[in-house]
Amino acid sequence: IYTGEGAVKDLIALTFILSVIVPCAFIDAEHRKLPDKLTYFGMISGVLYNWVFIAGRGMTHADSLLWSLQGLLAGVVGLGSFAWLTGKLLKKRTLGMGDVKYAGFMGAISGIPGLLTALCAASVLAVAGYAIAKIFRKKVSADGMVPFGPYLGTAVYAIYTLSWLVAVV
Repeated sequence: IYTGEGAVKDLIALTFILSVIVPCAFIDAEHRKLPDKLTYFGMISGVLYNWVFIAGRGMTHADSLLWSLQGLLAGVVGLGSFAWLTGKLLKKRTLGMGDVKYAGFMGAISGIPGLLTALCAASVLAVAGYAIAKIFRKKVSADGMVPFGPYLGTAVYAIYTLSWLVAVV
């Protein structure tokens, strides 16, 4: 059992992360909608967590707050711009606003580097999931789209866990 410096802080972070990604994954998979209450809770708790707990790990409170807010804005503005642009180019909705807010949560909890890593990993997971579903079924869904939330959540959890394991070892 890991009981080193920061173990309680890491447990608190993991609790917040899982309290958002687990229900979001199931809700998005079933209803294809990410609830605002959970995504907003994730964004707010991510900023507060980083402001309170990350300070002292090489950052001041102001630096950790700025780092978290930059990640949140990068997620919302970056993925929102991507969704708008791809929607205009393809003339159909490509990502929902729930995915955009969910990216804001990811950025708030992990900063811009973690956000970019999670988005790349989630994209690879989504393509793999789509390919596997297509192999075993003729049609993935009525409109051919796949909910992205479960893949985003899986990527965030995997990256957080891997970074924690690297820090422990």
